[in-house]
Amino acid sequence: MLDYRIMVWRGRNYARRRGDRLPIPSGKALRRNAILYRVLRGLIAPFVLRRFRFESEEAPDFPSPYVIISNHVTELDFFFVARTLKKPMTFVVGESLFRNRFVAWLIGDMFGCISKQKGTADVQTAMGMLRWLRQKGNVCLYAEGSTTFDGHTACIPQATGTLLRTVGAGLITYRIEGAYFAMPRWGRGIRRGKTRGHVINTYSPEQLKGMSADSINAALLTDLCEDAYARQETEQIPYRGRRLAEGLEYALYCCPKCLSVGALNTRDDRVACTCGMRARYLPTGFFADDLPFRSVDKWMAWQREHLREMVKTAGDNPLFRDDNQQLSLRGEGHSLQAVAKGLLTISPNALCVGDTRFPIADICGMEIYRKGTLLFSTAQGLHYQIDSPYARSALKYRDAWQFVKEGRD
Repeated sequence: MLDYRIMVWRGRNYARRRGDRLPIPSGKALRRNAILYRVLRGLIAPFVLRRFRFESEEAPDFPSPYVIISNHVTELDFFFVARTLKKPMTFVVGESLFRNRFVAWLIGDMFGCISKQKGTADVQTAMGMLRWLRQKGNVCLYAEGSTTFDGHTACIPQATGTLLRTVGAGLITYRIEGAYFAMPRWGRGIRRGKTRGHVINTYSPEQLKGMSADSINAALLTDLCEDAYARQETEQIPYRGRRLAEGLEYALYCCPKCLSVGALNTRDDRVACTCGMRARYLPTGFFADDLPFRSVDKWMAWQREHLREMVKTAGDNPLFRDDNQQLSLRGEGHSLQAVAKGLLTISPNALCVGDTRFPIADICGMEIYRKGTLLFSTAQGLHYQIDSPYARSALKYRDAWQFVKEGRD
């Protein structure tokens, strides 16, 4: 991944070569952001967060500009942060949100949100943050880049520490608790339970400049680390709703009984396999039945290790496949161009959609949007996405790609 100091330098030089003036948010844009933020915080957030039974104390004032970094649990995390922090801020959000014209106008033109290309380092994101902070605006960044499937805080990119030292702003770390069970990434709707949000630490610009990038990253990992199942083992808070297990096939792709990949299906509070294996998902987030593991995170950890062994012995053969998949090229202006449609497979050598083949060595980043849209970037600087008309796990493709890359590094 590129060092953010290099990314910012390249961005400035790119603008100079084009003869562009690097735009900064105008006073009008900042005022518009402040008005909309107060509407979000005062009128909309309380209504939404009532469903989550959200608890938080308003954070003490902290001098602007600052970056807020929070763990990423749900697609509504910005409501949690806004309810706790009074000062207006903008948010770094996934580039895919800008593909809808109305949403792009609302979050981009009106709110000033900064887009981020998932699965790859993005110079425009770094420059967008820098411009906003230089106007004394505040920015919220979800450094993990993606919400959690298993309730654990994901790894934070190494470049984050360098970015925080470079922008010259303060830092606030914020942790969300309980929201994984209230609105799991793989699930449907909001379950009735309890969620909390806390400011964990604050760091002044002078403190950050006196820290190395590695020490900043270590502090972030300590402050943001959340293990939802470890907390739930103690608290046992029920999160009630309908169809509690539906969508689990986005997170779980391997049956612990027959070891088949892609044979799981869900209905109501049950997850089942074509081999006859069945398990019931409880409001506490645990499984009621006699399985080798009683939680989603343990199941996911096991299936990853099983897939790692599959990759080692696969040779040139496809590891698994899904029919009727749509491959699109993600172009400028947030456009999508259809490229291919058909059978999706992955082997230790290539990812294929229909007749289109991508060598694994050429894929430099892979991520997941929403529940099951697979995003990946190539060494040639192109960005693609793969959509499915039915529920299927994109995680198995990302996990397989990671294990292949690990074996070659």
